Amino acid sequence: MKVLISAFCLLLLLDGCGTASPARNPSDRLGRINSDADNSNEGVFDRSAEVPGGGVTEVEFYPGSGQFLNESAATPPVRAVSEDGEIVLNFEAESLQSVVHTILGEILQETFVIGPGVGGEVTFSTSKPVSSEQLMPILELLLRWNGATLVYSEGRYHVLPVANAIRGHLVPLLGDSSSVMGYEVRAVPLEFISASEMAKILEPYVRDNAIVSVDIMRSMIFLAGTREELHNYLQTVEIFDVDWLSGMSVGVFPLKTVDVASITAELTDIFGINADSPLAGLFRFVPLERLGSILVITPQEKYLAKAREWIERLDRGAAGAGS
Repeated sequence: MKVLISAFCLLLLLDGCGTASPARNPSDRLGRINSDADNSNEGVFDRSAEVPGGGVTEVEFYPGSGQFLNESAATPPVRAVSEDGEIVLNFEAESLQSVVHTILGEILQETFVIGPGVGGEVTFSTSKPVSSEQLMPILELLLRWNGATLVYSEGRYHVLPVANAIRGHLVPLLGDSSSVMGYEVRAVPLEFISASEMAKILEPYVRDNAIVSVDIMRSMIFLAGTREELHNYLQTVEIFDVDWLSGMSVGVFPLKTVDVASITAELTDIFGINADSPLAGLFRFVPLERLGSILVITPQEKYLAKAREWIERLDRGAAGAGS
């Protein structure tokens, strides 16, 4: 009986030794991970893929979208004007203080204070009754004609000269123009276009001193105005703040004979990009000395074909000496 038990234990011991896992080298785990990764192609870099060599051997085209405007913002729906008006205004050489008292105090029942330096005469008449919602834009327009505006603070309106409206009274706010009360300053973050370039675009469309400041580091522009003015300014920003880089078309053209600097100068003269010509701004030629190529950037994709034609015409050696 003891012999049988000893034999049985010996068999168990031999079986365990046969199935025991040998000590693994740490590098085996990396090999196992790589093996598992080979079984799944997700997220694995294919080292067998052929890496392209240096230089440019063929023409490369990178067409853009050609979109440089927000067309939906540039064609907004027409806002209907309410026809249910019941207020008639008729001012004939009336003092500005009296007009403010009539509209802001008597009709709209708002608390207000008129600051020093506000004055003038108003002649204004409505051809048909207007609604109470239309009164505030009318009052702001009449004040603007006389160099004044409304600033809302602490539950009351301050009637002030426009030049004194910002300092000490307003702070930049975020948001659209729907919540504007009186004269306010809006901080407008820009997504694609630089703040300095947006200021240039806005300059012809805004009132004097409407662009309070330009923050290049934060890519923001600060605009001041009434609700109607800020609505127009913000709509203009929305129209032009688009991903213009994705709209540009780019071509890389390798050269065979002529050096990059020479052909770049010749193309610049041919297309007249530095002159007062119809093509000014439509081409940009960037010499790529390292790649022996020239980079062409244009907002019009079809112009890449024209650039290619002239590059191929110019990419040839000088004529030999004549007899």
